Amino acid sequence: MDVPGITAEQAWVYDTIAERAARKVLAEYNAAPCTAACPRVEEVRDTVYGNGSDGLKTAVTRLQKDVGSLVWWYRILVAAVVSSWLTLLYSFVG
Repeated sequence: MDVPGITAEQAWVYDTIAERAARKVLAEYNAAPCTAACPRVEEVRDTVYGNGSDGLKTAVTRLQKDVGSLVWWYRILVAAVVSSWLTLLYSFVG
């Protein structure tokens, strides 16, 4: 860890403390096995798929369709503007 004002020994101590803390948290996390009915897993499923409401999957799918539609509306608008300019230009020239 290259932090200004911290010596190599201090950086080693910080790294060691962080590593020990991470190992402790992982050991506690792995000590309590979580089955498929685990609340954490259920919350993730509800968030992604929804539980009586739209989840992320449905929202992203709808957003993807809306953006695709918006792109086509933008293209139509650009084509209308360009064609109106060409019509005006032709009417002034011709």
